[in-house]
Amino acid sequence: MVDILEPHSSALADSWKKARGLAKYAKAHSLDANLGRIEMIRKTSTGLQRLSLSEPAVQAKVLTWVTSNGHLDQVFDEVSLSS
Repeated sequence: MVDILEPHSSALADSWKKARGLAKYAKAHSLDANLGRIEMIRKTSTGLQRLSLSEPAVQAKVLTWVTSNGHLDQVFDEVSLSS
């Protein structure tokens, strides 16, 4: 099984595009038994935040709403898993 874990830096201008690309990939390959987690991970002042793009609800939010890094930041704040 393979996991895709993308270290995320909100400082890069194309971060939101990477999130959309990973969400599209996750959606297209959701039934692949060899594919595990697909996550974007970012470091904050309080720890790590993980955005699970394997989850259909997160995919939908990213694919229909995220068109900027600001939007991506909001999604991280709303639905991320903390670790």
